[in-house]
Amino acid sequence: MLRLLLALLPTLRSAIRSPRDLMVENLALRQQLATLVSRRRPAIRLADRLFWG
Repeated sequence: MLRLLLALLPTLRSAIRSPRDLMVENLALRQQLATLVSRRRPAIRLADRLFWG
């Protein structure tokens, strides 16, 4: 029962938040997602391999 209550708390919290707060959070999450999707794997050079290998 406690697990269910803890799972529902974020939903209840979002229900009482203002639409503006939700919009700002949504924009921040979209920005994070766009950053993660567009990030390419970094190039590993020979010097890097020699240093770590």
